[in-house]
Amino acid sequence: AVTLNGAVGPGDAWVLNLGKTHWSQWTASEVGGLDRGAFVEPELIHYPSFDKREIPAFVFRPRDTGGAAPVVLLIHGGPESQFRPYFSATIQYLVGELGVAVVAPNVRGSAGYGKSYLLLDNGFKREDSVKDIGALLDWVAADEGLDGDRVAVYGGSYGGYMVLASLVHFGDRLRAGIDVCSTAMTPWIWPTMHLNPPNWIEPITVACELGEASCFTTGIDPGFANDLFPMTLMGLCSEVRTVRASELLDYTHYTGDYDRE
Repeated sequence: AVTLNGAVGPGDAWVLNLGKTHWSQWTASEVGGLDRGAFVEPELIHYPSFDKREIPAFVFRPRDTGGAAPVVLLIHGGPESQFRPYFSATIQYLVGELGVAVVAPNVRGSAGYGKSYLLLDNGFKREDSVKDIGALLDWVAADEGLDGDRVAVYGGSYGGYMVLASLVHFGDRLRAGIDVCSTAMTPWIWPTMHLNPPNWIEPITVACELGEASCFTTGIDPGFANDLFPMTLMGLCSEVRTVRASELLDYTHYTGDYDRE
């Protein structure tokens, strides 16, 4: 017995009869009375980035738009994770009800494409993954079914960092950015992680405890971090104030053990 989940339906239990090589569906998950036939399957595409590397992405297109569809770029967290074509009520609502196309890239550094691909955004290569978003904007602009003038970027956790970075670098090409629980302000989220911190948190917290860091970046110049702070604050208060980063911590110079279990 296995649980199968796809883009056009939530997870259900299926059983494989090894003797007859036959699949049987045992459950039928509830979709609230919605028409399953209206759900949209994504298309897997590959687009060239700045260094000619092909970047994979899943594209959910509205069925009937009456013209070029506005676009939401959905960036996964991690960064060592990946977008997979699972069932998402949010995606299906955007595509089916609002007529918004959703494009979910697996930028360099994503899991599932081999170790070499996974390591392509480490250390000072971090912004190469941001450049993949710039290349995706080029691809969107060239697609006649998508409206390159109406693009928003959305992401949570590391995807939220990518949202902020995209707004800094490609703000003139984006209509909106939605940053959900971003790691850009790591010292703020640290109190919720102290009982079971992830491996990468140690160099950040050490610097914060010593009063040597007020934000965390990976090989980015201070001006970049200074741009991130006001944008992060936009989601937290009505008045946007400029906050300057006093010190930056670059974990590529950290001498501790990143890979400890």
